[in-house]
Amino acid sequence: MRNYTKVPNTVFEHLNLSEKELKVLLVVVRQVLGWKDPITGNTKNRDWISQRYYCMRTGLSNRSVSTAIDDLVQKKMIIATNAGGQELKTKEMRRMQERIYYSLGNTIMKNVH
Repeated sequence: MRNYTKVPNTVFEHLNLSEKELKVLLVVVRQVLGWKDPITGNTKNRDWISQRYYCMRTGLSNRSVSTAIDDLVQKKMIIATNAGGQELKTKEMRRMQERIYYSLGNTIMKNVH
């Protein structure tokens, strides 16, 4: 059983991120790529991540997490969707959701196999 998470090289190519953006992005990387389905052996495509969990894992305030999420969505580094898979591109759309699922955007996932 592995005890690490593979981080796509493209994360390191975007080190011009703010500290809060990097912290939030690494939570998404860990939650999506850090877990394998025991049946299929595949990593997750997306995961529900609560605001509280982001705050707990990053040490950031609610406002800082929200700002970082918005910045990362705008940069297409993460994708936020509702339970039905509809993309939530704006903070207003995300604000109305009970649960938000996050995945890594094409900016991060390019060339990942």
